[in-house]
Amino acid sequence: MKRRVGFIQMSVLCAVLLFGCGTPLNDRVPQNEIFDYVNANYELLEAFPYDEMPKGLQLEEQEEYLHKYLGSETIVKGVYSYNDNILDFYCGGSGLSPASTYVGFYRSNDDTPFALIFDGHELEETKPGVFEWRNEDGTHHIRTERIRKNWFAYDIKYH
Repeated sequence: MKRRVGFIQMSVLCAVLLFGCGTPLNDRVPQNEIFDYVNANYELLEAFPYDEMPKGLQLEEQEEYLHKYLGSETIVKGVYSYNDNILDFYCGGSGLSPASTYVGFYRSNDDTPFALIFDGHELEETKPGVFEWRNEDGTHHIRTERIRKNWFAYDIKYH
């Protein structure tokens, strides 16, 4: 249930930003920047106090919290906990539902790749360190790639 609420909140936020700005949303951070960011800020990310973050923060409040712990130059736009094992650092997206993309990275405490919003579907290792899942008609797809121990980048697509 927590996953759905987080995804719904993220979808509503994206829709508000899209329609409120009058232009298509495209704040997607390139994958190479995500890898560079995680590696350059590894210690800050490992120490990120998600458990101390007050629940129900408005967008501006969450941004202030992120800047307090990750600095004002962070690429992270939101942080979500899927469960006790997975902490998702959302880094933007593009498009308008049903054709949209979301990118970011996550920490997996047990160093296992996770399908995030497609939880319950088994990821297949397509190359060393790269894991993917796609539904039968190809309209939903997740690609997750190991950055370093316990850290993975993701790219989620809806077509």
